[in-house]
Amino acid sequence: MMQSSEDLLHSLHAEDQVRTAESGRFMEEQQIKRALAPAQWEALKLALQDECAAIKQASAVTLEFESEWPWNSTIRNTRTGQIATLRYDPTVPCIHYLTGKWAGHFTFRVGPDGTMLQFVDKGIPRLMQEIPHLIIQRILRR
Repeated sequence: MMQSSEDLLHSLHAEDQVRTAESGRFMEEQQIKRALAPAQWEALKLALQDECAAIKQASAVTLEFESEWPWNSTIRNTRTGQIATLRYDPTVPCIHYLTGKWAGHFTFRVGPDGTMLQFVDKGIPRLMQEIPHLIIQRILRR
């Protein structure tokens, strides 16, 4: 009987250690996200602005990008009037978006080296270069 009590205590102690480690890892990742996400948001805004300019030069479609500093941005398709709004939420951190038919958010995931963030869209990790295309593709759909 004494052995099983010791086994139970050992098991409970091991579970506590796992929970403590997971909690510490979560808190560390949140700190990394909060530290790096604002720069990702700024980089995304620049990439969206560049993508809108490239589309305007290469086609008859005009997408107007407007940054409503610091947390909001909009993209307007001047031909159709469709608008995409993006809002950065520093508390989570994540980027919420709303287009005519699409609503959702991009979250961040700490990369394997712990020094970078990856965008996550509907559970799928995405490269920074993919995000402007996804947003613009959604605003151009009717």
